[in-house]
Amino acid sequence: MQIYVAIGSNFERHKNIVQALSMLQTTFGELQISNVYETIALGQSGENYYNTVVGFLADDDVESIHSTLKSIEFELGRKATDRHTNRVVIDLDLLSFGEDVIENEQYSLPRRDIIHCAFVLKPLSDIAPDTAHPVSGEAYATLWARFADKSSIVRDVSHLFR
Repeated sequence: MQIYVAIGSNFERHKNIVQALSMLQTTFGELQISNVYETIALGQSGENYYNTVVGFLADDDVESIHSTLKSIEFELGRKATDRHTNRVVIDLDLLSFGEDVIENEQYSLPRRDIIHCAFVLKPLSDIAPDTAHPVSGEAYATLWARFADKSSIVRDVSHLFR
């Protein structure tokens, strides 16, 4: 199953993104990694974020992958209360699980952020431009080309990760 995961951090951004990528690669194997973007912290007063998206193939069920992502977050120092602060050590959000459409109390797939947040759609369109959104059927590159407000993306900081 093709999996896409968004990664974000606005506290010790470089270190936390690198550690998350390493842990994801150790856990899931080969990763497709998008460019890394510095983005404005929308709706909060914290530091700007670094955001990226990774893709990988996995045979695990969706609950197992979701649980693994949450375990990695906590292992990297994220606390359950971090969702209500301006400092986010690491955020790993399951964006999609193949072409499945899933709604439950833990997650909604595909994640709504894909079509509403530049910091998710841009890096996703980097690594999966021709992949169709499971609900709209439109390619991620097409959705990005039409995306109205791209101003939250400050700059591409991928060079800091090479």
